Amino acid sequence: MLCDELVTKLEEVDRMIRTEIRREIDNNGHDTLASSRLACLIRSRADVQSAITCLLGASH
Repeated sequence: MLCDELVTKLEEVDRMIRTEIRREIDNNGHDTLASSRLACLIRSRADVQSAITCLLGASH
C-alpha cells in the first residue's frame, strides 16, 4: 500500500536527519555540507509528510 511505503520513507528520512544532526554536532556546526544536507532532508521530510496527509485526506 502506498501509505505504508510513505511511512517507511518518512522513517528513513528521520534516520538520515538524526545522522546529519550527529555529524553537525561532531563538527561543532562547521560542516556546511552537513548543514546543506540537513536542510534538504528536512524539506524532503516535509514533502513526504505532506503526501501522507494528502493520501489520508483522500481516503476519508
